[in-house]
Amino acid sequence: MARKLDLQEILKKNPHIDPQKLAEAGKFTEQLRKLGLSKRGYRLPSPVTRRRVTTEVSEEFDPRTVQLYQR
Repeated sequence: MARKLDLQEILKKNPHIDPQKLAEAGKFTEQLRKLGLSKRGYRLPSPVTRRRVTTEVSEEFDPRTVQLYQR
């Protein structure tokens, strides 16, 4: 689990950051969370549920070929 970031630690390591703007961004983020918005994360599927890629080649249908149909 990611550790919580400390505002003072960020400002100490990055002197070019404006503390007021960083505080405004934090307030804005809190407002969005109160509205029900949250970060999405990576949304990686588990190994059990993700799709498996087949390596078999079907000789019946090759997507690189042109299909001609007669009427």
